[in-house]
Amino acid sequence: MPVAQTAHGEREGRFSPDVRWIAYDSTETGRREVWIQPFPPTGARWQISRAGGVSPQWRSDGNELFYVAGNGRMMAVPIEAGSGFWSLLRLRSRTRLLSPLR
Repeated sequence: MPVAQTAHGEREGRFSPDVRWIAYDSTETGRREVWIQPFPPTGARWQISRAGGVSPQWRSDGNELFYVAGNGRMMAVPIEAGSGFWSLLRLRSRTRLLSPLR
């Protein structure tokens, strides 16, 4: 059953541990970026990566989302437990580099 499907080629969907969010990558902007949306879907979604992103993965407690940026670096976005959509928009500015992939 598709839960994030448009003409933009969504892939690598991952549910958060509490199954309230879906993280995935999509070519909606013209390049692969990481997005997040609520589950069940409401039509709302937010772009998490800013310079390309693929392979989103949730930390086991759901408090962080990891992805590989367009430059090949591993990035982390903190997600506060129980945070709402407005919090997610602010979180993009707190994205941090973990380490370059070699």
